[in-house]
Order: sequence, then structure tokens, then C-alpha cells
Amino acid sequence: KIIPYEKHTVLVRFAEFKIGTLKFGPAYIPTYLFTSILSGISLFYLSIKEAKRKKVDMKDFISFLFVSFISGLIFSRLFYFLFYYNQSNVNIVLLFFNFSKSGLTSFGGFFGGTVGVIIFYLLRRKKVNIWKYLDIVSIGIMLGLVFGRVGCFFAGCCYGKEIVMNIPWAIQYKDALRHPTQLYDLLNALFVFIVLQRLKYKKLFDGSMFLIMLFLYSFIRIVIEFFRVGHRVYGFTSNQYFYFVLLVVSLGIYFYKYKKKN
Repeated sequence: KIIPYEKHTVLVRFAEFKIGTLKFGPAYIPTYLFTSILSGISLFYLSIKEAKRKKVDMKDFISFLFVSFISGLIFSRLFYFLFYYNQSNVNIVLLFFNFSKSGLTSFGGFFGGTVGVIIFYLLRRKKVNIWKYLDIVSIGIMLGLVFGRVGCFFAGCCYGKEIVMNIPWAIQYKDALRHPTQLYDLLNALFVFIVLQRLKYKKLFDGSMFLIMLFLYSFIRIVIEFFRVGHRVYGFTSNQYFYFVLLVVSLGIYFYKYKKKN
């Protein structure tokens, strides 16, 4: 069930504050929507900056970025409604386009982004180096996820299980002390972002940064899911199944390309 933004309240051990909306003069904007906008801006800014540094065809790259971003956004929204939305008596079509409400999934974004990349590749008449393009956007994807998880934390979604021992960073939510899994995943994305920043100046084969990003993020995300509330099938969440497949595939492609390169 989606809790209205104005009813969200979180008590953090070191502070107490209201969450859900930000005020800009007379206007209010949902925190989740604000951080989602920051996520998109950071993705585009870092990707275009890196594309210029690598001196790729900017017209082609921006087309690639736009198609993959829109596809990722659509599937991220679609997967939310398929896997998490459970309200009735609501116009689902109108709600789908109402981005003032929470409802995006990272695994839907990865899946949709892949679909967008395939569409772009099939529609292009001239050959382009897709792997180089994927390396370029990898850094922006991780920083975008950092902002996205800030939004999750303030929206009260993607929350963790009740803790079994006292930890200083626990949060009080839904009448229980819980793991702040949104912040765990924020640190996950931030860690991968820093690793990629260190790798981008090294001479690596095309696609290596993107594949390293997928592997590192997926591995840590699988661990984080054990601390998160969610429906489980045979003890694992749908996210864990998805990221396990992503981990195996990315690792397999990396070693295949590495062996081929050497």
C-alpha cells in the first residue's frame, strides 16, 4: 500500500524530521520526485562530459543516451506496478504518468536501459561502438542511483527488516527499529561510482567499466536484499534473482572479452 507523502514520518536515532515534501516558496514538490530529477540530471551531465572527453560522435551518443534513458524510465515505472503496486479502485493509466508519486525500480531501469540499447543498435544504419557508449554512461548511472536512494529514504519505501540487535544507525519506521536499507544501497552505488572514477583513466577494453559496474553493484545489492523487507520465493526476493542473473552474465561477458582481447 502506498502511504500518502504527507503521512510519512520517520524517527532517526540521531534526528527527528518530517519527510515526503520539499517547499520552494509557495510550491511543494515530493522529495522522491526532486531526487529523481537530480538523478536524471546527474546521469546526463556526467555522461555528456565523459563523452566529450573520449571524443565520440556527440550526435550519435546523445541519441543513444536519450533512447536508453526513456526506455529505462518506462520499464522502471512499469516494473514497479507489476511487482509492488497493490491498490485497487484507482485509474492505473493516469497514475502511471503521475510522477509526483513514488514508484520506480532499479532492476526495471537496468532491464529497460538494455532494451533501449538494443533498440538504438538495431535502428542505427552505421556501426557504432556500443560498448564504449556503455562505459561512458556507467559513472552517471551510479551517481543517479545515489540520488535515487536518497529519494527512497525520504519517501519511506524500500525499507529494511526489524533489527535483532541495537545498532546506532537504525531508523524507527512502522513502529519498529529497522535497517536503513535505502542508505545501504546508497553507499553501494557511491562505492561503485568511486571505483569507476578511478578506472576511467586506465587503458581498459571497451565495455570493461560497464561490466565491472554491473558485477560490483549486483553482488553488494544481493547482500543488501537480505536486510530488506520484501516478498520471498524460496527464501530470496525477486531483486536477488534478477541481480544474480545480472552478476553471472556480466562476469561471464567480462572474462570472455578479456580473454578475446588478450
